[in-house]
Amino acid sequence: MKEERNNALPSSKDSGVKRRRYSSTFRSKLLQEQEGKCFYCKKGLSYIHAIVEHKIPICRGGKQAKDNLCVSCSTCDKLKGGQTDKEFMNPKTRRR
Repeated sequence: MKEERNNALPSSKDSGVKRRRYSSTFRSKLLQEQEGKCFYCKKGLSYIHAIVEHKIPICRGGKQAKDNLCVSCSTCDKLKGGQTDKEFMNPKTRRR
């Protein structure tokens, strides 16, 4: 049986928000603006591995605006979960 997390943050699945698909042009532009690196860990990303994600998740009040979007690697995207970018980048508040 899986153990439930007591401190689990909401996810877009919980909020009923539909995942939005971004155009290849938009994803390429974001990746180029970030110099081909993950917003969080700064590792190099290929276009295929770049995930467009929200710095402040929709489930936490974030908006569908360009300044709230970035590209990340799948590892950082999964680790970040429902945290804001500030929470994820702060070692004191970062969930692992």
